[in-house]
Amino acid sequence: MNCVATGSPGLFKKGIVKVIQCFINKKYRSIDYSILKPLIWEYLAHVFILDNDKCSLEFVDNEPVNDEYIIYRYHLNCSDRKGYIGIRAVTRKNKLVMIVFTIGKKYEEITKTNLLGIEKLSALFTKQLVREKPVKEYEATPPGQRFIPGFIIYRILGQPYVRINEWSLKITGEVEKQLEYTYKDLLEMEHITIKTDFHCVTGWSVKDVEWTGVQLKRFAEEARVKPGVRWVYIVSLDGYTTIVPYEDFVSDKSILALKMNNESLPLEQGFPARIIIPHLYGWKSAKWVGKIIFTDKYVDGYWEALGYHWRGNIYLNERFKQI
Repeated sequence: MNCVATGSPGLFKKGIVKVIQCFINKKYRSIDYSILKPLIWEYLAHVFILDNDKCSLEFVDNEPVNDEYIIYRYHLNCSDRKGYIGIRAVTRKNKLVMIVFTIGKKYEEITKTNLLGIEKLSALFTKQLVREKPVKEYEATPPGQRFIPGFIIYRILGQPYVRINEWSLKITGEVEKQLEYTYKDLLEMEHITIKTDFHCVTGWSVKDVEWTGVQLKRFAEEARVKPGVRWVYIVSLDGYTTIVPYEDFVSDKSILALKMNNESLPLEQGFPARIIIPHLYGWKSAKWVGKIIFTDKYVDGYWEALGYHWRGNIYLNERFKQI
């Protein structure tokens, strides 16, 4: 069984101290919440030291992710412990793609130690990244998306309060020159405007959104990124994190957006600055950005720790990890 221990600062903030991702990719004749239960018990036994007589597995709900993927959610409750283990079974049609366990402090001590570390995924995903050719941007609607009139706003860790006179953007990591920009600095830099569709991994899209800001590749150039950098780790003011392949980060249409539809970026859209990478799903376009870290190693961000794809290319339908 390929099970990996991971986590993220944002999940820790919500009381989740560890995440276990188990990669399965196995087809079944059919899949529903009752068929998944014995499969989940099998993986629970692999990952945790449990007294089954004291624990019960309860189905919570399911969430369609476009017309192919469904996330089935369960809770494992044990009478000798407070709280529960959160379980997300990701399916694609009749295939069980992965099971993700989210673990609070009370359950961490019963987690087995014979699990792969995130460094194993780092090596694997970096190898895939080097091997694969960049995917061109197309005009066609990406697979599995539908257009809606306006944005659905997510504030998964709450909406941060921004004191613009105290805010700055920090550029750090594997660079020759660490940099820091105030909001005024960014406003005075050369800007470009792009008009592009915005695509959420959950299947909705918004057409022809106009973003204005600084090309992300300029920050890489000014900081003089060191050879060997493959990834860019982005940290937001609310504790949200995500990771992006370096080549996607520095593509021509990738920008640090300061305006939306020719007006200052609204707070709910990430004021004072957000990432926009049009050919990746929206969770990669982090809002309320505070720090950009160039690195040679892959680590999970918030949604990546919950099983979402290391790259998230919209044209390749890269919604969840598969190994």
